[in-house]
Amino acid sequence: MTVFWVIPAVLAALLLAPVSVRIENKGAFGVRLHYLFFRIRLYPLPEGGREEPAKEPKNKKEKKAAEKAARKKAPPVSAKEGLELLQTLLPRLWRPVRRLVRGTTFAQLTLDVTVGRGDAAETAIEFGKMNARVYGALALLQNFLKIRAKRIWIAPDFTARRDEYRYSVTVKILPATVLASLLSIGFWVLWTAVKGLGSAAKKTGRKKEKPEPGQPDLAQAGNGA
Repeated sequence: MTVFWVIPAVLAALLLAPVSVRIENKGAFGVRLHYLFFRIRLYPLPEGGREEPAKEPKNKKEKKAAEKAARKKAPPVSAKEGLELLQTLLPRLWRPVRRLVRGTTFAQLTLDVTVGRGDAAETAIEFGKMNARVYGALALLQNFLKIRAKRIWIAPDFTARRDEYRYSVTVKILPATVLASLLSIGFWVLWTAVKGLGSAAKKTGRKKEKPEPGQPDLAQAGNGA
């Protein structure tokens, strides 16, 4: 009987343990994944995990096949079709997307900005604009996202000729939240497919019931008899 309690407890622990993705740019861009006791560097890739360059085709047949595959592209979607698709998807996907957004936390946000324009007057003006942009954007985003700012530092550098940015943030989310959102999207896709098949079957049945041109209608013939 103990096994029946241990397995749900382990699954609950795995689903409720937060997944953290650390994104930072402090001289070099890097992304790291943290989950339980695991630490995985996603970018830059480790020395042994670098992607190998694509091999060039050896013979002419492979080269022609590669050229044909490159030429075959999906037909472009018109603006009307894209708008119709967007109108169909948004109402259905809004709930799972909102669940994901609400369940995501942007923690330990740090942003260091050095403003420089090469001229003292321009640097001072741009410094004021940068403060307005950064703090205005942060206040706006905090209305929709869970953002916990650790440090926002903006300073002018009257000797620099360009701006410099250094930032870091930890994105946290529960696997249970991701799983619930994916299941919601999957059920909607399945329901849409079943509904579409049912509509297609009904249309096919109606077409079969209608007599083809030039053939007598058996139902009318029977009523006449």
